[in-house]
Amino acid sequence: MKKKIVLILSIFHLLFQENTIIKSFFDNYLNLKSAEFTFRILTTQNNEVKFESNGKFLIKNDKYKISTDEIIYYYNDKLLYSIIKDDKEIYIYDMSKIEMSNDNILFKSINPKELIVFLKKHYYYEFIPNQKNKTYTLFFTNDSKPDYEVIFNSKFEIKSIKIINKNSTFSNVLFFENIKTDIEIDNDKLEINIESYKDFFINQL
Repeated sequence: MKKKIVLILSIFHLLFQENTIIKSFFDNYLNLKSAEFTFRILTTQNNEVKFESNGKFLIKNDKYKISTDEIIYYYNDKLLYSIIKDDKEIYIYDMSKIEMSNDNILFKSINPKELIVFLKKHYYYEFIPNQKNKTYTLFFTNDSKPDYEVIFNSKFEIKSIKIINKNSTFSNVLFFENIKTDIEIDNDKLEINIESYKDFFINQL
């Protein structure tokens, strides 16, 4: 009888611990005020790397900037500015009119706050502790959308996000490094100065 009670208490303790970790993880990103980190994107087909890109991400409240070798993105007041340096083009999107689709899902996944809000609202999830490397996995699934595998550590820092496209041999993985949260970020770093791009073609969609 005592063994049964101990077993039941152990199960309840594990469930409570898991729920606490999951809640803390969600709260950490839903309440994120500012952050800075570097990232790497890998696109693979049948485990063969087809595309690789590195970049830097800055966020403060509802504004953010994503910098890669080829493109710079600014998000401000529901407008997304996409600056393609080599082509000297700027595209401006009204993001309030754009749904989360397979076409822009990789881009949106770089912003952890926006991604976690989306996953929590539209997905079911399974929690998987990884005892060997002291990390945790949240596997998000939705019948009509790609699956997500989010790995984070005990500090709730996201280490990687894998986007698993159904009925496709392609997958995308984002790796996050040098994560700093709740830091001071100058507003000027998140504002686009259109005057600096006078020789660029500007297309507002």
